Amino acid sequence: MNATGGRHQHPLVLLAPATFFDGYATLVLSLVLPLIRNQFHLSLEQSGFLASAIFVGSFGTFVLLPLADRVGRKPILMLTIAGYTVATLATSFSRGMVGFAAFQFIARLFLNTEIGLATIAPERATR
Repeated sequence: MNATGGRHQHPLVLLAPATFFDGYATLVLSLVLPLIRNQFHLSLEQSGFLASAIFVGSFGTFVLLPLADRVGRKPILMLTIAGYTVATLATSFSRGMVGFAAFQFIARLFLNTEIGLATIAPERATR
């Protein structure tokens, strides 16, 4: 409880998981890209395009983040957590390069929006 009687969460409560999963997702993609190349029979150029397409999902943050000011930060934060979880789970069921890239693109969109929410105004994200 803070001096006004309301609950106050430390910003690290939101920032730590978001940055952990962002770093983890980036590291894992770079480590497994050679395996993905073999699994989907991709050339070096195709695997580079695949990684680039996945990271372009980060720009979706510019669409979702402004919604937080309209609808509220907490609902958008909950949406990003659920969206990232579902997209990451769906990735495990992908049967080809297009499905894999699409699910990871969506996961990146939600994850980077979560990081934006946690970084920009963490005290508002819990209201």
